[in-house]
Amino acid sequence: QKTAYELYQCDWSSDVCSSDLDAGELQLADTRFDQALAAVEKGRIRVSDSDWREARGWEIGPYVVEAAEIRRIFPEELTQAERDLNFYDVLKNFKSRTLLERIQAGGQMASRHRSPQEIQSEVLSSDDLLIEFFVSSQNSWLFALTRDEVRVLRIPGARSGFATRVSDYVSLLAAPSSDARGESAVLEQARQSLSETLLGEVDDLIEKARRIIVIPDGYLHSLPFGSLSFSEDGPPIMASHEIYRVPSTSFLRPSTTKASTTRASTLVAMAGVDRDGGPLAGARREVDGLRRNFLHARVVEGELRKESLRDEFADASVLHFAAHVDVNDESPWHSGILLAVGESRAPNTNVKAGTTRGLSILSSEDSLRVRESLRGEHYLRAADIAGWKLSADLAVLSGCESALGLVTVGEGVIGFGGAFLSAGVRTVVASLWPVADRHVEPLMQDFYAGLAEGKSVSGALSDAQLAMRSRTGMQHPFYWAGFVVIGDGNALVPLETRPRSFDLLFILAGVSMVTGLVAIVLRRRTR
Repeated sequence: QKTAYELYQCDWSSDVCSSDLDAGELQLADTRFDQALAAVEKGRIRVSDSDWREARGWEIGPYVVEAAEIRRIFPEELTQAERDLNFYDVLKNFKSRTLLERIQAGGQMASRHRSPQEIQSEVLSSDDLLIEFFVSSQNSWLFALTRDEVRVLRIPGARSGFATRVSDYVSLLAAPSSDARGESAVLEQARQSLSETLLGEVDDLIEKARRIIVIPDGYLHSLPFGSLSFSEDGPPIMASHEIYRVPSTSFLRPSTTKASTTRASTLVAMAGVDRDGGPLAGARREVDGLRRNFLHARVVEGELRKESLRDEFADASVLHFAAHVDVNDESPWHSGILLAVGESRAPNTNVKAGTTRGLSILSSEDSLRVRESLRGEHYLRAADIAGWKLSADLAVLSGCESALGLVTVGEGVIGFGGAFLSAGVRTVVASLWPVADRHVEPLMQDFYAGLAEGKSVSGALSDAQLAMRSRTGMQHPFYWAGFVVIGDGNALVPLETRPRSFDLLFILAGVSMVTGLVAIVLRRRTR
């Protein structure tokens, strides 16, 4: 008889249930599925290395998605709606469990498991729509939840042609062609096709909602859902909805949770260095603009150390990073924000000097080669951030592709979004593809202005993206669709703007007039 550790190491496939499903022996299939899950859980407990558990969870996860379909058809005495909720519950628990063991203390994760019914009654408001995906190689699933309804849809798996179409669409968004007219038609056709296949059967729920919470999985992590649309040449979904994503349902806050604090927000902005150790001109302009426009804002720049940054961030309510990011796909928690230039540098394969503030998605060979260098003091690693205790309401990562990392079924996106959330940061804004400095700056200006006006994080970002889209020559989604909100999109960040010079003169003039009037009154009284 094999030990739990040996069972956990064995290949675990959907055959554990599919053979019984074909024969119609549902009770036996359900029992074997429970036994397989129990073996996985025992294996997790016996293996202490989180990297190994993460890799194994990635490998096993798609099989769990396949085999869990037994819960859709058994027990037969339950209604279909009840079985659908059981199906959803087992899948989301597997995802949340793996995420919990990776980030451990996880400041933003729920302290207890919530059932689907509790999510509906305690987390979702009347105008919320939750869409969660679970991806396997053959079949994938979409679960759409409102307060009153659960809808379950089968969608194409990771090995399907549809997954390739999603990848091609994202490539069109992230690297626009010089043939704008020809590409526009291809892009619109791809957008319509993806929208219909992915969301066509929940378009009525989308139309009724005001906020859409997305929990992506697998090949769907790279897809900016706000760019999709249901009408030809029509506005994107983000034009009429606030959209944000979370790694798992464990990060969802109850609908009664207050969206803001009364404290004035303190903003700390970091301007990174280039790969030669010099200043990043675009990053410097960006953070100087924040310091110039907002009270309680300060800038840290130059070659920095982790310890000094941790001290700087301790009392901050907004953290802004304008820096290079290297994502290590083989060891995602060693991904790093470049703080200084060390002797060993990560390769820079996709960043044009002077045009993007960028990220390198490293190959397997490069990832292994630079793993030790990423441990050095010249990188602020995702693992470092996850181990901090931060009280910030918002972290903004304007380094390109900062939302991406290793995509796994159990972990969601292992990147800086998850690292900041696990450290206690309430909301993260990050990008899905490389963004040029000249395009980041105006979008960020509009985003922060929206926050100062009292808009939620997701509302401020949507409005900033739409403003960018309306500018001449900026209609292509490359310029505006890449930034996403991760975490609590309802959060409010009470930034205080600095008075403009004209406003200050006007105030001084008003004070002078009042002073003069008081002096006249006093002179008359003394006569």
